[in-house]
Amino acid sequence: MANPLSLYIHIPFCAAKCPYCDFYSLSEVGGDLVEEYCTALLRQGETLAPLAMGRSVETIFFGGGTPSQLSADSIIRILVGLGKSFAISPTAEISIEVNPADADTAWFAAIKSAGVTRVSFGGQSFNDTALAALGRRHKGADITTSVQLAQSHGLDTSIDLMFALPKQDRADMLASLAAAVELGVGHISLYGLKVEEDTPFYAQRHTLCLPSEEAEADMYLAAVDFLAAGGYAQYEVSNFARHGLECRHNLNYWQCGEYLGLGTGAYSYFGGVRFGVERDVDRYVGCDDFAISAPIYCDHEPISPAESAREEIILGLRLSRGVAVERLPTEQVEKCVAEGLGKVSEGRFSLTPQGMLVCNRVIGEMLVSQK
Repeated sequence: MANPLSLYIHIPFCAAKCPYCDFYSLSEVGGDLVEEYCTALLRQGETLAPLAMGRSVETIFFGGGTPSQLSADSIIRILVGLGKSFAISPTAEISIEVNPADADTAWFAAIKSAGVTRVSFGGQSFNDTALAALGRRHKGADITTSVQLAQSHGLDTSIDLMFALPKQDRADMLASLAAAVELGVGHISLYGLKVEEDTPFYAQRHTLCLPSEEAEADMYLAAVDFLAAGGYAQYEVSNFARHGLECRHNLNYWQCGEYLGLGTGAYSYFGGVRFGVERDVDRYVGCDDFAISAPIYCDHEPISPAESAREEIILGLRLSRGVAVERLPTEQVEKCVAEGLGKVSEGRFSLTPQGMLVCNRVIGEMLVSQK
């Protein structure tokens, strides 16, 4: 697809804030604010739509926050409004993030009828003790129930899981992966827990009993092998899918495609410029000017051709398809192959699972050697 365009819709509302989360989100908000926010989203979309010049929107992703905090009517309202402003492809992938504690069969039926094609569940673990420690509202059984409900309505399903959790061992992580595989989801994302500053977990970091770096590495490599045996190909450092069920929206990011971000805290990459919306929901809902030059936007960063080329390498090396070998320094390619961190096939260099485990170091060495 030439020149595909993606839309990201940030929904900043949560029933409660998880202690490890550093995304912009708000809890305990009233229904009036939610409706005002949806109105502002559509106002921003209508303002930015002329930039797309009729280009086809191939993916839409509702992220957060917790998008499943929205009623089905609100989701339908947003999608109908976006359809009036943008040329949305009839084969568009439309994804929404869901907390397993939120949705019911009527909600899934309604969003499916509105055009949603894919549901991404924030499962994190099937272990109830781990879920409680992570501050999650759901239990392992809720993941099973919600996934099966979504599947019964013909929705593609994905589960986000975390590893290297406090007091977690490899067996516990593999048990969660086995539960996800047993459900027959098409896509699994697996992220190592990162203790970010300005979160409750950061204040507790010395008492969290996190696995060692060696144990975390062992978990990751065991997960790659386990998912491969279950029919899930690793197509990105943290993402695995059955054939044809890769997340098209995220692939557009990783392949340096253009996207427009709607909502407070959302970022866009369009016309060679990366820019964001300020993290202030009150200012956002009260904004009457969403033109790109308006004060509501921040962090305008023009991306030069040289910077774009570097980003293509950085993001491309995170993907299993890798990067054309002629774009990389020969010495570093040979070094990675010799160390078992990379391989060359059909003119492309890509990282092995061992290389993906240390991808930030490998990518850094590649870029330094290019200078």
